[in-house]
Amino acid sequence: MPTTQRRQAILAQVRAQQSVKVGELSTELGVSAETIRKDILALDERGLLERVHGGAVATANRESAYESRKTINAQAKRDIAREAVRLAADAHSIYLDYGTTAFQIAQLIAVSDPDVMVISASLPIITALLPCERVQLVVPGGQVRRNENSLGGPLTDKAMQGLFFDIGFFGCAGIAARSGVTNFDAVENAVSQLAASHCQRVVLVADHSKFDRTAALGAASIDDLDDLVTDREPEGELASLLESSHCTIHVTQGRT
Repeated sequence: MPTTQRRQAILAQVRAQQSVKVGELSTELGVSAETIRKDILALDERGLLERVHGGAVATANRESAYESRKTINAQAKRDIAREAVRLAADAHSIYLDYGTTAFQIAQLIAVSDPDVMVISASLPIITALLPCERVQLVVPGGQVRRNENSLGGPLTDKAMQGLFFDIGFFGCAGIAARSGVTNFDAVENAVSQLAASHCQRVVLVADHSKFDRTAALGAASIDDLDDLVTDREPEGELASLLESSHCTIHVTQGRT
């Protein structure tokens, strides 16, 4: 099936069902999962659908899709956020990456409104911190990516080159011993990598569902991490590699 016809078929199915999965499309259209991912990425970049983990949803459902991601392991994310805020207690500048766990951190910062500089290219985080009187909110600019609720692109990358942070909190799509930290979105991943290189302390905030999962884009090696804040102890090869890399693991399970 020609590329144009295949992508039209994907769009038709998204509009009819509101969501599609990569595996199902691969089987139905007789192409590899990687080909389907490339199709979804191309359609996402044109604003015709929204790429999400494992598939895509209709663009009209963008807000509800983001809200649904916030509800996945929501309590674990809140617990992780509380521990993250403790780690940042003495920081003067904080970078908050894209993602729903970073958003939880922003909400806690907004409640206490400390005298601290916060830098982020996440639109929900920016919105959460706008009412704060003491927080110095720095927005790196760039192109508004409506499907992702974020800023990104060359202007964001350029602005980030002149910013440096005491501590940065980063989410991920997966973390595994062989692949390290990985993500799905190329534009956001580029910003995240640049930000991490300018952080004195790099903290990964990830609940246990991200363990031993690998997404398409490499974001960081395990050696790049200073801390991991999570809700459960990693196990097996991942745990061994984190230990040998001297990454401090903060487990929130059972804490209040």
